[in-house]
Amino acid sequence: MSTELPVGAVAKQSNEEEAIMRYKPKSIAALHIAIGSLPDSMRVEIDQGIALSAKTVGSLRKMSDWPDNLVIATPEARAPESAVKISKVSMATRVSPKQ
Repeated sequence: MSTELPVGAVAKQSNEEEAIMRYKPKSIAALHIAIGSLPDSMRVEIDQGIALSAKTVGSLRKMSDWPDNLVIATPEARAPESAVKISKVSMATRVSPKQ
């Protein structure tokens, strides 16, 4: 019996763990795609040292500028206790195309 999952499947190890998708939006338009169908009332958790004042997804949608050094982590579940998390980029990313 194989324990492999089909491509695109998400495995949850326990009820407490939740699948998280991480994005590094480069513009407000990309941010809007990342937060797509999340409810406006969903909480936003921002790491210390980041100068953003958004408390909900609705307030993220109203932003006019998005810093390019931030990463947004969105929950797969739309549960009331879920939250969007914003943090600084923790690893170097490729700027120029691979040659």
